[in-house]
Amino acid sequence: MIDILCQFGVLLGIAVWLPAPAASGLWLGARFALAGYLVVIYLFLGNVAFGLPLSMLTWALLAIGLVGLVAALLRPDRRPAAHDLVHPVFVLTALFFAVAASRGGIAYQPYLGDETASWLNLTKQIYLADHYRSDLMDYHLPSYNNGWPILLAAMSSVYSSYRDAHAVSFQFSMHLGVIAFIYDIVRMWISSGRPLDELTATLTGWIVLVVFLAGEITWRLLPTDLLIEQPMLYAYAACILIAIAGQDRDVQAGSLFVYWGITLCAGYLFKASMLAIAPTVALFILTIVRRDIRALALPGFLTPPNARRLCGAAALTFAPLAVVMAVWMVASPGDMMGSSVGRVQDSNLTLAFSADGWSVTLRMLKELSDYALHYKLPITLVASGGVFYAVWNPRWRAILFGFAVFVVATWIGLYLYYLFRESFLTRGLLESFPRFVNLPIRIFHLIGVLALTYVAIRIVRSRMDAFTGSAAVRLCLIGIIGAGLAWQVRQMARATDDMADRRYQNAEIIQTLMRYKASLMQIEQDVARLGLAAPKLAVFDPRHDVAMTTALYYSLKTRRASAMSSYRYFKPTRVSSPEDLAAYDMVWLVGANESEAAQIADYVTDPACAARLKDRILLQVDGGRFACLPDGSQQ
Repeated sequence: MIDILCQFGVLLGIAVWLPAPAASGLWLGARFALAGYLVVIYLFLGNVAFGLPLSMLTWALLAIGLVGLVAALLRPDRRPAAHDLVHPVFVLTALFFAVAASRGGIAYQPYLGDETASWLNLTKQIYLADHYRSDLMDYHLPSYNNGWPILLAAMSSVYSSYRDAHAVSFQFSMHLGVIAFIYDIVRMWISSGRPLDELTATLTGWIVLVVFLAGEITWRLLPTDLLIEQPMLYAYAACILIAIAGQDRDVQAGSLFVYWGITLCAGYLFKASMLAIAPTVALFILTIVRRDIRALALPGFLTPPNARRLCGAAALTFAPLAVVMAVWMVASPGDMMGSSVGRVQDSNLTLAFSADGWSVTLRMLKELSDYALHYKLPITLVASGGVFYAVWNPRWRAILFGFAVFVVATWIGLYLYYLFRESFLTRGLLESFPRFVNLPIRIFHLIGVLALTYVAIRIVRSRMDAFTGSAAVRLCLIGIIGAGLAWQVRQMARATDDMADRRYQNAEIIQTLMRYKASLMQIEQDVARLGLAAPKLAVFDPRHDVAMTTALYYSLKTRRASAMSSYRYFKPTRVSSPEDLAAYDMVWLVGANESEAAQIADYVTDPACAARLKDRILLQVDGGRFACLPDGSQQ
């Protein structure tokens, strides 16, 4: 519970000091979103570049947020007015807090494989080290950018023990910033030209927002996992929203460049694939600078004054990105070019023009068509109408062209990724393809639905005062908004329950994971009872790796005080041959078939245990001979 209040207070305290994109309007959503990205950059530079402990940086962040809140309350020019309290940043946070309070707080049970194999595995170790760099660290994918696990670890760093749940509310706040940014843009459209009354603008903004939330266009309001896809979507969406807001002449160009610079920088720290939208942002910069030059009637796009203007805009936008890329190039524990796309430099590029390259292209097109025809098809059709309108509207044409550039860059990156992946060349497998293409499709939905919203507001705006002036109409609109928020409360309650025990996921999978978790907790207890110091554990599972990734996660300690010599209670290694077990102190028999169990039984001292080996835990007692430890399920 305290996480929600503290993290919200920190972001709000930072947001009140940030510049609004335009002189008129609160723009709290845009500034709240930007505050979240600044936190990511701050933690990365403080910990990775300057070597400061993560806990110290987090305590300092709390102090910065508190100072910002106090200053906002003391300064009338920054203090929100009473009607500002109905802004989504306040309302949706209050609803989330109420849902969490009704559930006694937030609990989090990891469910998806990539969480335990990569993101949360590294996050826990960062917490234990209080730093990204440590000689005890096991870097699963050292070339991956580390902004997301550092951010997740920071949310636990001020506590005496680690909990994944501490980070849930920060991811909610990051999504909230994007949602509230949409609200800010809609209010700008409503208020442009002849101003409407405050209630009309507020009701219209909220009506649009509950539609966006009901369609889950930018994901569900409260995500149920801590994977990297949601933060990447928020960063991509923020870049597009900044460009959409920038089409209004009241929005200051300098603010746009600063916003893009910070968003690109933070997005890159999440994942290098953020670079796919960099050409799009460069295109947006050109359109904004060109528009301002025309508005000022300045001659010659590339005359020295205008060239300096363009270079200044590019510097504001891309300098932060260049700085963190340079820092990461020096500080990364792995090869920055160690990803599949990075290895292209050492590969035979003629493969791109071979039969294998054509095969990858055809397979990607087929997978994309199959996925797009099933994923949120009604929203896709509605968004297509908005995109069709955008083609003919000069205000939206640059947005659409920028999106096309983003799609091309993403497609090229995925093409190279699969072309040089052994999994495709040997098995024809496009790993995680739906997860990758989901993000561009969601951005397509965002652009299309916002374009339709814009044209709808233009059509009805002249009649809006008369329409919304009726008390009955206003009550009806308030009722629709109330119903939409009630639906979001229900969805957040379901998400909270699901995160706690995964009750809405595949029952067979979660039962298996819970069985694995129980066995691993038993191993942890056995290690403590026997006084063993980080023993080597053989995870015998020849056919699958889920047990191994689960073991890696639950082998990690949760308190810094107990992690002086090792971050793990035990050191798991996947083993697929019975002959290899003698090299390990303990064995977890999670995936042995009858033939393998019969071979392993020859090494077991207790005949009764040897007769039932599935899921049993063995301890090496003498020269490759094993004793069965008590079965936790029977204790």
